[in-house]
Amino acid sequence: MNRIILIGNGFDLAHGLKTSYKDFMDWYWDEWIKKLQKSHSTNESDILCKFVSKDTATSWDRIMSHINKQYWKEILKELKQYPRSIAITQCSFLQNICQFIENNNWVDVEHEYYQLLKNVTFESEENDFTCTELNHQLSFLKNKLIDYLNLENKSSQIKKELNERIYSPIRFQDISVHGRDAFKVHIEKWLTCQDTDEWNLRLSQYNVDYSDRIACANELVRAKSDFKSKELPELKDEHFPPEIRLPDNILLLNFNYTNTAKLYLKEKSGFELNHIHGSLENPNGIIFGYGDEMDDEYPVIKKRNDNELLKNMKTIRYSETDNYRKMLTFIESAPYQIFIMGHSCGNSDRTLLNTLFEHDNCVSIKPFYHKKEDGTDNYIELVQNISRNFTDMKKMRDRVVNKTYCEPLVGDK
Repeated sequence: MNRIILIGNGFDLAHGLKTSYKDFMDWYWDEWIKKLQKSHSTNESDILCKFVSKDTATSWDRIMSHINKQYWKEILKELKQYPRSIAITQCSFLQNICQFIENNNWVDVEHEYYQLLKNVTFESEENDFTCTELNHQLSFLKNKLIDYLNLENKSSQIKKELNERIYSPIRFQDISVHGRDAFKVHIEKWLTCQDTDEWNLRLSQYNVDYSDRIACANELVRAKSDFKSKELPELKDEHFPPEIRLPDNILLLNFNYTNTAKLYLKEKSGFELNHIHGSLENPNGIIFGYGDEMDDEYPVIKKRNDNELLKNMKTIRYSETDNYRKMLTFIESAPYQIFIMGHSCGNSDRTLLNTLFEHDNCVSIKPFYHKKEDGTDNYIELVQNISRNFTDMKKMRDRVVNKTYCEPLVGDK
């Protein structure tokens, strides 16, 4: 039995990196303010917005010298108080992103892109842009994001608690009813294994010495007795040495572009790290767009016979590398459980997540939730998002581990 670790932005945040889209947009506006403060021009713009001084004798550096505010939001608010002398325009894409952040204190940039793409598809009267323009804006924003993440992609220290959870033994209570037979096969395989070389290889993957417990005949006899005398639902973790319950293979499926996940890949373990959306080491291969073929309106987008509409669909971009095929090979190879570490499981990855969650080899989905300072957490929100990636809710109810057996990503267990 194998294990897949879904690594999302919350994983980087847990290491102190400011990699959320909100952090990125704060940086974007801060860079704009710095640019205006140094500008001797009356007109400054990029593909997303434009700043114009209507007084041709007054450059932006002079205007900014009279602004006493420090935070970019306060600066923009003050500038907008002078519409007769200053014009600030933003494209719809940027407006939507900023408005969502204002209302929710977070944003999914890829989701905002898709909403506007649907407006183009259905020729909404609210449109003031073409699909080509929207795609250029997304491309510009992607390049800016890469610049920002390269600044934030700092070396981090391994968090012991995360490392322990990634490489922890499989727990009986985490396995779905559907997956119990597969787990029984896994247990029986290692209970009956007499090959010393195979055990040495297995434990070396986890940097564990060849345990006296495994070599001890009495220990194995007791475990075999428990296994034969009890029904699988009655079995508990303590009935077996933890080495028997270790996953055979582990895949770190990294949705981030940063290298934080690489810290947790044990040397010479044979375990895999898959940058499913690309990495900063190869910016040209980064996938940034939307991936929800399950959306009711996606078939309409395809039928428009306009390739520009599909340009940033993840399902199309996956064909540019073999990362997606490697993931498919892994999930086809053996039953697996899923650990969710920092991934919100939102709709922007719904096509891929549906493939993982509803596959017949999936026997467990365990979300590691975010525990907030006020004592609340986002476990239910995570489960709500997970549920949207299922078409079969019976499978969802069986596979998602209930909160009793779940833990925060970091912090108290």
